[in-house]
Amino acid sequence: MQADLGVHRITNDLNQYDGVSLTADSRTLATVQLEFSSDAWVALIAEADNAKPITSGGHTDWSTWSPDGRIVCTKVTGGGVGNIWVMESDGRNASQLTVNTEGTNYAPRVSPDGRRFVFASPSEHIWRMDMDGNNAKQLTNSPLDSFDLPDFSPDGKWVVYTKWGAEKGISKVSIEGGDPVRLNDAAAHSPVISPDGKWIAYSYWDKKATPKQVT
Repeated sequence: MQADLGVHRITNDLNQYDGVSLTADSRTLATVQLEFSSDAWVALIAEADNAKPITSGGHTDWSTWSPDGRIVCTKVTGGGVGNIWVMESDGRNASQLTVNTEGTNYAPRVSPDGRRFVFASPSEHIWRMDMDGNNAKQLTNSPLDSFDLPDFSPDGKWVVYTKWGAEKGISKVSIEGGDPVRLNDAAAHSPVISPDGKWIAYSYWDKKATPKQVT
């Protein structure tokens, strides 16, 4: 017979808690409720201390500019579902672009001509979509696609992104789809293409460093 350890649930909500401490008589419990708040803010470079929020609710992330001066970002709603939105630089005229009900679409990046954007899906694949929310197309389908930011080439014809495991490194794929091209085999993340299209900057784990560090 299995012993009854007297384990039972104390809280019954969706909040997160960190640490538990009991009083000497074990009648009162103390813990810390964790809350995370993230909104999009905008500021002039010369007046960075005067930034103003353009979203509210504490559930906005992955903000990026479009060439026409709008903000594209991920907004998360109830149940942890997140979609890509576009809005004016002051938050007006917000419009939802993606319609996903099973997770979060994240890491949007707008093409240099402003006609399209790419983003990562909950399955971590890269997708392309027109800026009006139409013509969605999945560009990658490897199970080793990585949770990371994609980036456009300056001519808008290619998207670079990362993979992990046996396919680790930076790859590029045509904005029209097709087979990806592997560019290196480093344990890389966050690739960014230079404005002239000749270079890629990225971070990676330097295994030769002592101690190991991100370079």
